[in-house]
Amino acid sequence: MDKSMGIIFLVIFLILAALFYAVWRNYQKMNRVLNQAHNLNGNAEGTVKELVTVYRRNRSFRWKNEYPVIAYNVNGQTYETALAFAEKRAGSYDMNDRYTVCYLPEDPTVCIVEEFRSKMQSNTKQKLVGMVVLVFFMINMLFAAITSFI
Repeated sequence: MDKSMGIIFLVIFLILAALFYAVWRNYQKMNRVLNQAHNLNGNAEGTVKELVTVYRRNRSFRWKNEYPVIAYNVNGQTYETALAFAEKRAGSYDMNDRYTVCYLPEDPTVCIVEEFRSKMQSNTKQKLVGMVVLVFFMINMLFAAITSFI
């Protein structure tokens, strides 16, 4: 192999590394909340404040999905949490839906919407598997780049 292939492999490695970093940060954030689940003693009733529309497509179809942004009050202050991992087909959520929000009394921004706890745990496991796969490809690209430079 020549050095130009090594540069291509190195660029692919850097792209995968950036993707890994983004997934890792999101995983860390969700895992931090799940690890503190036993400390989430505060309860509040949350309502859907907004439905964020996400457009999806494949080769044959286009469709709209949405996920809710839940607003809840703690000590007179309103907090919001976006549940991007709870994305569903458009029309699955209603603006009048009410949910139980468990939060950390010291920091109400750390919260879990009880009805979506299992979905959050499942999403965290999927991110972990995705990171393992990314690391596998990153290692392969790095070794390919190194061997092409040698």
